[in-house]
Amino acid sequence: MHATRANKSPEQYENPVLEYDSEYLKIAFGSTLLNFSGNYPSEVGSKQKTIFLNNEQHTPRSLQGIINTPISLQNNYHFPVFDLYMYSSNTEKIIFELPELPENKSIKLEFNKGGKYELYFSAPGSSSISKTTFNISQAKNSYANKFHWNSESLW
Repeated sequence: MHATRANKSPEQYENPVLEYDSEYLKIAFGSTLLNFSGNYPSEVGSKQKTIFLNNEQHTPRSLQGIINTPISLQNNYHFPVFDLYMYSSNTEKIIFELPELPENKSIKLEFNKGGKYELYFSAPGSSSISKTTFNISQAKNSYANKFHWNSESLW
């Protein structure tokens, strides 16, 4: 993916200016567009995780997740954040870019592949770049489903 940086706000356009690699991510455009317009969708599931960009901590933030589970990136700053991008440590490439995420808005995404990902963004007036690490794994195996209750004991 060769993403082009642009100084366009998603609020200003019907379709947000967003670059992403569909091999690694799914973006819920319907939810995102409704959120940008101020209409909050009622489809938030119990499995969805929300990452607040302003975590008011000085240490990098980390999230453990499972593929195909919705994650909402919520800008809870009182101003827009800029140059959001997601980097895949496994493939060493950028898989997601968004020039601006307005204040109190969010974007919903899902990871298609397991691995380690890093989200970076900058806030106005700050010389530092914020980082959140995502460790995404495959769905957990349930050993109880693989246990055969009628098997004979070896003892």
